[in-house]
Amino acid sequence: MDMTIHLSPRLAAVAQAVPPGACVIDVGTDHARLPVWLAQTGRASRVIAADLRSGPLEGAAALVAQTGMESRVSLRLTDGLSGLGPEDGDTVVIAGMGGETMVSILSAAPWTKHGTLLVLEPQTKQAELRRFLAENGYAVISERLVRDAGRLYPVLTVRGGDSPAYSQAELYTGLYGQVGGDPLFDEYLAGLTARMAQAAPYDDRAAEILNELQAMKRRRMPMTTVQEIFSFLAQKAPVEQKLDFDNVGLLVGRGSREVHRVLTALDIVDEVIDEAAAMGAELIVSHHPLFFDLKSVTDGTWTGCRALTLAENHIAAICMHTNLDAAEGGVNDALMAALGGRVTGQLDPASGIGRVGELAGEMPFSQFLPLVKSALASHGLRYHDAGRPVKRLAVCGGSGGGEIGLAHQAGCDTYVTADVKYDQFLEAKHLGINLIDADHFCTENVVVPVLADWLREAFPGLEVHIAKSHGQTAQFY
Repeated sequence: MDMTIHLSPRLAAVAQAVPPGACVIDVGTDHARLPVWLAQTGRASRVIAADLRSGPLEGAAALVAQTGMESRVSLRLTDGLSGLGPEDGDTVVIAGMGGETMVSILSAAPWTKHGTLLVLEPQTKQAELRRFLAENGYAVISERLVRDAGRLYPVLTVRGGDSPAYSQAELYTGLYGQVGGDPLFDEYLAGLTARMAQAAPYDDRAAEILNELQAMKRRRMPMTTVQEIFSFLAQKAPVEQKLDFDNVGLLVGRGSREVHRVLTALDIVDEVIDEAAAMGAELIVSHHPLFFDLKSVTDGTWTGCRALTLAENHIAAICMHTNLDAAEGGVNDALMAALGGRVTGQLDPASGIGRVGELAGEMPFSQFLPLVKSALASHGLRYHDAGRPVKRLAVCGGSGGGEIGLAHQAGCDTYVTADVKYDQFLEAKHLGINLIDADHFCTENVVVPVLADWLREAFPGLEVHIAKSHGQTAQFY
């Protein structure tokens, strides 16, 4: 039986705000659907599911056992954050409660303002919560809206720090600079304005807030354009760093087009284009280029069909390939991080592609193999075991079989890459180096969440999604 957890749009938005690899405390976990999802997907390294009621925790325990997540999800019967501290998690999630309840929980846990990330999804009393945060040493980093079952909910990410000043209206809407570009903001603002208009004839304060909301509607924030997004990505991964054969940049679409939703993916395949069209995305940001040498755009080729479908759906395409391989924080840094290594240098200083690094401690190769398979969600690994433990490793996302010699010269005992040829396995055997082919998709898809996080941080008003329709193509019998 498939025990994969599927989240509602509201909880999916909360999960999306959790940083990869986080240690999470989920307060008011109910039946632990969110903690189990975070553990199943590897989004969180471990989760404490806390609730003050024994009944929901019993249901949570059953779900954790059914999904086999006992090693990564633990349960606590506690009121709010009572008995918990910073040693228990770096991220605290509180979702599905009223804002006044969240105020009570945070008031009793002042440690949360010292280095802890808060992900808050208040169902009611949002203004009361925002006022408390602003006045008690918390700062809202970002805020977005999500629609679930016909209602709009705000999701706030918060850290300790100095807060910008809120106007009376912004206590209800969130800071305009953070939420004004949200594709759902106009609808949210309209609902707040209607409710405040009902109270205004009888309440002077409501009348003042109504005036502010109406002024906010008049000064709508200019939207982000395709060109602005490309310019930002070109700063993170300069086009000049691409290899000569490559084709990167804005490959399809108008630079002046406004963007509300972005889909990030490794490849622009048919399924990804369909997914983008279904969600109303105006832009796909991918790693692999849609085309290298295109002389015509017709439905006579697969490439032409995809380009036509993008244009017909008014979807632009930005592709950042070998420049993203070389970029700081890009493909190879993400790959090393996924494998638990610390980068110490570049594998190929001439191109900047590939990384050399070290694990925190030496590991038998037999234990490193399942770690790689799990961390990269690979269907299977091709490998050569040189009989050496793993400590100093090299990585090169994608087709890096030709750099085995560089990995050996760098003193590495292990090399993780993809698309390794027969003669390259023979070379690894001759050199006495462990070699793992973990699949092209798997070794590079680690950068897709990085792209999404870059865009969310730079453009808080954008709705950024990671493609769910595209995965590893190769199967193992």
